[in-house]
Amino acid sequence: MALKMIDTNTGEIHDPTDDEFSYRTENDDIDDVIEEDDRPEEDEDDQDALTRAGDEIIEGGRYQHTGNCLYCGQARMIYTARGLEDQRKLDEFATMRCTCEPALEYQQRAARVITAKANLREVAAGVDPDIIAIAEKAIKMIGDRMIAGITIKFGRRVLKAQGKSTGSIVVELTETTKDTREA
Repeated sequence: MALKMIDTNTGEIHDPTDDEFSYRTENDDIDDVIEEDDRPEEDEDDQDALTRAGDEIIEGGRYQHTGNCLYCGQARMIYTARGLEDQRKLDEFATMRCTCEPALEYQQRAARVITAKANLREVAAGVDPDIIAIAEKAIKMIGDRMIAGITIKFGRRVLKAQGKSTGSIVVELTETTKDTREA
């Protein structure tokens, strides 16, 4: 089964493009991870390319790590530009590349969270960055099925993010103006 993306606005399922689906971890440190296909070429494996640094072997200036799928435990070799990566990030990266059913569902949830965060930034343009940061954390929790939704009231505005039974995440900003006159 291939990875599919769900448009949180329309509910439409489609194949992701490379630009459309670029997974990032919570800290965005996964940018330094090099895909398995970017390993040094076979002719680069000479002794000059291999050096020893602590407990990790550097191949062509890259560090080799092992990450395991969070669901099936399948191991995956991951190459990074720096050593001593956080094992949680490595395991999450391996899960994002795994093809087991629970990992595919996790990938879809992660894609929904990424899209919902983009929708939040679009809908809440001009809102205090602290409020957006709180809402982004809540969206991640909605995607992880820890909470059903969040409502943040500030001034005359209400920012809502909530999960639907279909798995989509809805982000909504409402501004209330009241005009009352008494004679």
